[in-house]
Amino acid sequence: MRPGRRSAALIATLAVAGAIIAAVFWQPIARWLHAAPAPEKLTIAVINTYIGSGLVLVAANQGYFAAEGLEVILQPHGAGRAALNAVIEKRADMTTLGNLPVILATLDKVPLSIVASIARAYRGAGIVARRDRGIARAADLRGKTIGVSFGTDGHFALGVILADHGIAPEEVKMENVQPEAIVAALSAGKVDAIATWEPLLGMAKKVRGVPHVTFDLGSGFSFWFHLAGRRDYVQQHPVTMQKLLRALLRAERYIERNPADAAAIIVADTRMDRAAFDAIRPNFELRLAQMQGVLTMLEDQARWVIANRYTQATELPNFLDTVYLDALLAVRPESVSIIR
Repeated sequence: MRPGRRSAALIATLAVAGAIIAAVFWQPIARWLHAAPAPEKLTIAVINTYIGSGLVLVAANQGYFAAEGLEVILQPHGAGRAALNAVIEKRADMTTLGNLPVILATLDKVPLSIVASIARAYRGAGIVARRDRGIARAADLRGKTIGVSFGTDGHFALGVILADHGIAPEEVKMENVQPEAIVAALSAGKVDAIATWEPLLGMAKKVRGVPHVTFDLGSGFSFWFHLAGRRDYVQQHPVTMQKLLRALLRAERYIERNPADAAAIIVADTRMDRAAFDAIRPNFELRLAQMQGVLTMLEDQARWVIANRYTQATELPNFLDTVYLDALLAVRPESVSIIR
């Protein structure tokens, strides 16, 4: 065979061999080339006993985090201070929490970022007092022992209610009681009254054999509830923050379109009594936002903290440094009203 023909035969043989190899190995190679990237893992320290965490609970239940390429672990906590400590200590990446834990951390120079407010509660905190301890009106709280979880929005609610009725903080005895034990403390008579939030307020009102009277902040007062994280983590993961908010937006729409199913999810995850949930659900907005009113509220509560010397700080911080706007501006800019 001539050299030219031998070369042509060799090339043909190699082409056939290449075609066979490609046929055998192409599909596995193609699957490898087009395989979805591994989901990004992150942990959210969530207040799993509170309706305000509803967007996070629904997003997890409906697989919205996974749809955004996130493997989210929900780490349960009973109060925002404990959840925030998990973030500060890097046992969690993000957290749900109210205003006061953010304020106390900011005053202590802990750099945090609120990525979005995820709920707003009206009539969400107040006082339940025992009538059999001689408490029939607010003035009767003087000299009484009040159970409250220090460093929470329940603590702030107590301060506001006392101030509204002309009672100085030193005229009552405040006893630090963890949220999970606060209703039992009232029921057992360890304290004369408790200052806390829903659904614990509703639970306290239903304790059998304990005649009670309540004092609240009024319908015009509201608390914001947030998704936040360490500032360095948030700023180093801008795409992750957008994915989180997109998942929560899907949860928001699900709640709007499927209120009964969403209620069942939240009731199951918070382990609330359904009747108690239905009674207080109208007082909660579950919606993503970054509102100017949040900054005003943070400043007002910070003034209260400083005035009552619950911190060593003496100057009001600039809370504009505590909000991270980029993520919500990217996914739903019309929900941002903070003046920059």
